[in-house]
Amino acid sequence: MKKLFLILLCLLQICSLTGCIAEGEPNNSSSETSSSAKPVIPSGALQVDLLGIAMVLPDSMREQIDQVLLTSAAGDCVRQDVEIYGQLFLLYQSQEVYDRLMELSERGEELSNEEYAVISKQVKRVCAVTNMDQKTLDEYLKSSQDLQPVTGFQHNVLLQTIDQYAFYFSWDDGDFSNLSESSKKQYEEILSLLPQVQEQVICYQPIQE
Repeated sequence: MKKLFLILLCLLQICSLTGCIAEGEPNNSSSETSSSAKPVIPSGALQVDLLGIAMVLPDSMREQIDQVLLTSAAGDCVRQDVEIYGQLFLLYQSQEVYDRLMELSERGEELSNEEYAVISKQVKRVCAVTNMDQKTLDEYLKSSQDLQPVTGFQHNVLLQTIDQYAFYFSWDDGDFSNLSESSKKQYEEILSLLPQVQEQVICYQPIQE
């Protein structure tokens, strides 16, 4: 399964984050606060304490983690003069890609360059939660309300602010190119659940270890 993550990270050029994505334990969320207390995280949530983000997925999505749904986290960077502390991504790969990668893994074989080019087009982004610096973000918003150059996504909604941290939920309309009909339907069903995912994101003061 590690090979799947490595392939996806290469495809999407996502930097690995030192803090691993872990699973939490039971709940709480939302609105604006300056509290440093960490909320109780529901069991099975995807969380990165270094970013102060926990993503609670609907059961139908959680069951597909490590198969057609994968998660990854990117470390800090600066885009458009906005300091980004990091992002937690949810990614989609077609069932055909998953089956092929499993087949190669079992055989101990590597992807050819030609097949890599094909597979890379069947890996799609689903959504992300971005933790940004509020001060540099405010400066950027004085000249532009378009956050796509900052988060990399078309749609961006503020979830919560905690001290200097601004948390945004981001998603695209969906790129259905190079997917089979069955994968298009599956991807569309996953995208339709994003409002539920957005509602269940838990933001908290990042924990530096």
